[in-house]
Amino acid sequence: MRLNRLLAKRSHLSRRKADQAIQEGRVMVNGRLITNPALDVEESAKITLDGKPLSCVEDVYLAFNKPRGVVCTHNNKQAKLTIYDFLPKDLKLASAGRLDKASRGLILLSNDGAFLNRIMHPRFQIQKEYELILKGDIPLKYASQQAIAGVKVGSENLKIDYLKLVSFKKDQLKILVGVCEGKHHHLRRLFSALGYKVLDVKRVKIGKLSLKSLNIAEGEFKRIRKEDVI
Repeated sequence: MRLNRLLAKRSHLSRRKADQAIQEGRVMVNGRLITNPALDVEESAKITLDGKPLSCVEDVYLAFNKPRGVVCTHNNKQAKLTIYDFLPKDLKLASAGRLDKASRGLILLSNDGAFLNRIMHPRFQIQKEYELILKGDIPLKYASQQAIAGVKVGSENLKIDYLKLVSFKKDQLKILVGVCEGKHHHLRRLFSALGYKVLDVKRVKIGKLSLKSLNIAEGEFKRIRKEDVI
C-alpha cells in the first residue's frame, strides 16, 4: 500500500495532509525517515508521525440506509445532516460513491481504499440496482429500449444495463434498473430526458448485497464483510 494511503488510514489526516506530512519529514517507517508519499510499504509497517507511533487499524465495512434529505459528505453546508452524523464518531470512513440529497437507500462505507475503488470504478463492473418511481405516460417498452441503448444528455451518453417493471398504477411506474457506472444525477437526468417525472430514487442493491437482506431501517447501519458485496 502507498505510504500516503496508509498514513491517512491510521491517522486523522486527509490524503493531501498525509502527503504534506511525509514530504515535510515528519513520518518514519520502520525506523527510517521517508519523504516519498508514493512509496509502497507493508500494511503491517511500524509508522510514526511526529515521533508518535500509529497503531494498525482494522478494516471496517459498513452498510448504511440513507434517508432522503441527508448528504454524503463530511461538509454539511448543503443540509442539516450528513451520513456521518449517523455513524460512530471514532471511525474514519469514506463512502463508495454517493447518493444525491433527494435520493435514499444503500450506501457502503469503509476505510479500505482498495475495496472502495473496486465498488466505484466501472472497470470492475460492480452492479448497482435502483428502485425508481416515475410519473408519465411514455410507453415503458420504448423508454426501456432507449435507456439501455443510451440517451444523449448534454455532453454525456447516459444509459442503464437493464430495466424491470415492478408495478404500475394509473400514470405511476415502479421499476428496477441496474447500472455499473453512475454519473452525476445519472438516473434522474436520464429518465427526465425520456419524458418522465422522477418521484423517487432508492438504491436497493450493490453487488451481492441487498438492502432487503440487511433488514435495517432508514438512518441505521450494519457492519458487513466485504465478501458480502463482491
